[in-house]
Amino acid sequence: MTRKTRAALVSVCSNITLIIMKIFAGILSGSVSIISEAIHSAMDLVAALIALVAVRKSDIPPDQHHPYGHDKIENVSGVIEALLILLAAGWIIFEAVGKLIT
Repeated sequence: MTRKTRAALVSVCSNITLIIMKIFAGILSGSVSIISEAIHSAMDLVAALIALVAVRKSDIPPDQHHPYGHDKIENVSGVIEALLILLAAGWIIFEAVGKLIT
């Protein structure tokens, strides 16, 4: 297992732990902001899983169909992660505006 793969696995595990803790705290306290942080952490988990897959794929050596290797998949995963962050931000804003109105 490469160093990058271990780092991605640590990110996945830490995000799972954070999500569980934030959901528990949000439900107990009734805090919308803590629950929104749990949503944000869930998006981080998806991004970490994408990064884990990308790191594993990028370690594959060049082959007939990819003579220069598979490194570009990490760039693609970065774009996907950025889109997920924008999605999470939009969702949080939508929920916050709904709470402010009511």
